[in-house]
Amino acid sequence: MDDDIIWSGTDFPYACLIDRNRTLTYKKAILETVKPGDITVDIGSGSGILAFFAAEAGAKKVYAVEIDHFLAESLRQSVRANSLEDIIEIVEGDALQVKLPMNADVVLAEIIETGLLEEMQLKVMNELRRKGVIGGKTKVLPAGYETFIKLVDIDNSFYGYKIMAPMHDWPYYSDAKNGWEQVKKQDITEPQSLGYFDFQSQIVSPDVDVTLDIDIPAGKQANGIELSGMAHLTSSVLLGATNAFNGPKILYIDPVAGPHKFKLRIDYSMGKGLGTINFRQLSV
Repeated sequence: MDDDIIWSGTDFPYACLIDRNRTLTYKKAILETVKPGDITVDIGSGSGILAFFAAEAGAKKVYAVEIDHFLAESLRQSVRANSLEDIIEIVEGDALQVKLPMNADVVLAEIIETGLLEEMQLKVMNELRRKGVIGGKTKVLPAGYETFIKLVDIDNSFYGYKIMAPMHDWPYYSDAKNGWEQVKKQDITEPQSLGYFDFQSQIVSPDVDVTLDIDIPAGKQANGIELSGMAHLTSSVLLGATNAFNGPKILYIDPVAGPHKFKLRIDYSMGKGLGTINFRQLSV
């Protein structure tokens, strides 16, 4: 075992598998997208469930790419257990480096983290397009992603202390009976878009730099910025926050009291982590 591994790399793929909302929405999109005879690539296959859905939809061949050796071995067992060896081929390795078919009919990639901040979705999609795996007629799923922010007023007191660490507001944390500490939060502004990022038709720049008009009402105060996202799996199938996908994140800012109108500049680099985000209040 690698001495540097300090958490289970198999845990989150399993959480995604048992997240019914996330998984069944992907199934709907895959069954609508993959056509009989299609050559399909599944990036970050994990449990393999999306590859299985592609096979169910009639794919002639599914290349299931998985970088984690143990997950790849488990996926091979799953493929054999479902008698899909003739359809699903496991490609073990880094999606940026492995050999894949050119001009695939469909490319599936669910390596998304809220706001495209932490995981490799953007980098992998861009590289597959540069290499020609994604061609002019390739259907990409998700087709795109939109990131939003809004200002919130949040009580960041935990067990008698003020905690300024980022908050990951997964939907299942609202279930108090299962022992989660309940956080008090009030929305101060409506969500505003930081951009729609189109994987279907172009290489996407990782750099985001947006200035928004902010209006904090009288009697209100904002001390946090919440980032959220919406994956456009297809033109008609959208997926927001679920128990294991796309959970909102909250970053603390210096409190701003209303009434106050100002411009807020947000810049960051997608795929480089929360630490790249900068918020700057500009004079009107």
